[in-house]
This record gives sequence, structure tokens and C-alpha cells, in this order.
Amino acid sequence: MICPFCKEEIVDGAIKCKHCGSMLNKSNSQETQATTVSNFANTTNQNFDNISKTENAILMQKARESLKGYWGLAIGTLIVYGLVTGAIQIIPLIGTLASLLITGAMTTGYCMFNLSISRKQNPKLSQIFEGFNKFGTSLGAYILSAIFIILWMLLLIIPGIIAAFSYSLIYFIIADNDNIGPLE
Repeated sequence: MICPFCKEEIVDGAIKCKHCGSMLNKSNSQETQATTVSNFANTTNQNFDNISKTENAILMQKARESLKGYWGLAIGTLIVYGLVTGAIQIIPLIGTLASLLITGAMTTGYCMFNLSISRKQNPKLSQIFEGFNKFGTSLGAYILSAIFIILWMLLLIIPGIIAAFSYSLIYFIIADNDNIGPLE
């Protein structure tokens, strides 16, 4: 069977895709897949509409609930992430190159950690280093986003700020999708 969302092979009769987490229908017909994709798009749009209409206080409450029992781990992980990425930059000349090489992977790992907290999937400090499993994609995305932001900044400051915001979720997307490339 093939997942209609991520196009990865899945076990026949599976209820949920192990690659993308999508709920699956029992039938694998093209018509069912098209309906499933359409339903998924409609559900996603409805969820976004619900989130965009949700008051900030409610979103903050949900965030606090996700962190319940994980505050110390979350703060400790942020400190370790900051120390690793910051300490490397202190080394003259080599630190700049090393920082360029590891920042994308470390940020991807930190996003994996944050996603596991929000999804209640047993977060671990070691997850900040799991971004190195996607080293090529993370490095490529880091370099390309920096280039694009600089190019937008050349136009004017405001387009550069808008570009920085538009690229701000790159590492969450990389953390969540194994089949994505730096340009995607």
C-alpha cells in the first residue's frame, strides 16, 4: 500500500502512516486516495481557521499544558543548545566555519525536541543532536535561507524582515519531513 499523503510504502491494513502520521482509509483505490487528500486539505484548512480565530490566551494555555512536567528539561535543553552553538563561535576563524556547519543541524534537532514536547512524544535532551541525521538538508537550508534573506535585505530592510519571517519555520519542516530537500 502507498500512503496518499507522503507517497511512502506502508503496511497493508495500517490505520496510520508511520512516515507522515496521516490517518489512512482501508481501501487503496485512486478514488479513495483523492477523497482522502481532499478531506485532509479541508480538515487542515478548518483547523487553521480554528487556530487563527483562537484567542492568544487559549493558545498560551495549551502551550503551558504541553510543557507540564517538562519545564526543567525544556529550559535545560535550550541552555545546552545555546552553549553548543555559542561556544563554537568563540573560537577565532575556525569557529565561524564550524558554526556555519553545525547551526542548521543543531537547530533542526532543537525543533525535533520542541515538536516532541508539543506532541507529547517523550522528549529527550539528546534529540538536539538528531538533526545531524539530516545534516545535508539542514546545512543546505541554512545557507540558502541566509543567502535569500541577505538578497531580500538588499532591496530594503522590510522585505528582508518579511523573508526572515517566511523562512523561520524551515527547520520545523525539515524536522517533520524526511523526504524534503533544502530548496523545498
